[in-house]
Amino acid sequence: MGGNLLLEANPGIMFFFDREGIFRAVFTKNPEELIVPANEIIGKKVEDLFPPEIARIHKESLNKVFEGGFSQIYEYSIRLNDKDCFFEARVVSLDESQQLAMVQNVTPQKRSQKLVEIPERKRVSSLDCQRLVLLVEDEEFIRLTTQRMLEYLGYQVLPASDGDHAVELLRNKLPEVSCIILDLTMPKMDGEETFREIRKLDSDIPIILSSGHCEREATQKFFGKNLSGFLQKPFHLETLDKTLKQAIASSLSRSSKEKYIDSKI
Repeated sequence: MGGNLLLEANPGIMFFFDREGIFRAVFTKNPEELIVPANEIIGKKVEDLFPPEIARIHKESLNKVFEGGFSQIYEYSIRLNDKDCFFEARVVSLDESQQLAMVQNVTPQKRSQKLVEIPERKRVSSLDCQRLVLLVEDEEFIRLTTQRMLEYLGYQVLPASDGDHAVELLRNKLPEVSCIILDLTMPKMDGEETFREIRKLDSDIPIILSSGHCEREATQKFFGKNLSGFLQKPFHLETLDKTLKQAIASSLSRSSKEKYIDSKI
C-alpha cells in the first residue's frame, strides 16, 4: 500500500533493498522499463541482473548511503527492446536496514541533448544556494514520502512533526531555511497558529500550505497574509518541484527589489 502511494507521487521505478543489497520489492507503472519481469527481480542482487559496471556503481552508492545517511545519485544505460535507454537513480535510506532507489527514465532528455549539441556550461543559479526546506507534517508516512521527494529534487530537509517542533527548529535555523511546507491540520498547534508564530520570526520567508482540502477552502484564512503557495494532497513530484521553485524565486525577486529601493533612499 505504502509503495503504491509513493509511486503515485513519484512515477518511475522504485527498488527496495535490504542491507545486503538484495531486492525486496519493486514498484513501477512501466514494467517495460524493467530489465526482467518484477517477479524475477525479488530476492536477487543487482549483480545478478545488471552488467558489472552498473552493479559496482550501485553497490558503492548503497554503501555510502548506509555509512553516511546521505542520498546518492548516479546514471546508467541499458539496452531494452534493442534500444539504448538512460536512467537516473537516487538512492536514499529508509531506515538502518532498508534503502530505496527511485529511478527515472531520462532517455528523452538525453536524446534531446544529443540532437541540440550545445556545449555544456556550468551555470550557478541563485536558487542553488537556497536549498534547505522546513517540512512540517504530523503524519509520519506523508512526512517521510515528501521528504524523499524533496531529497530527490536536490533539497536538504528539516522535518518537523508538529507546529511547536517547527517553530523551535526555525529559531535555530532561520538564516539557512529557504522555504517552509506547512500542513494545515495538525494536533496541538495547527497550521494557522504555526503560520502566525513563524511570521513573528520572519515576515517574508516563503510558506507553502499543504492540505487534503481544496485550495479555496484551505487558504481562505490566509488571504492577504503573504502565503507563497499551496499543495493539495496527494501531490506529484512535478507539482512539488514547480511550487517550490516559484515560491523561492518570488521571495528572491522580492528581496532584490527591496534592496534596490533601499539603495535609492
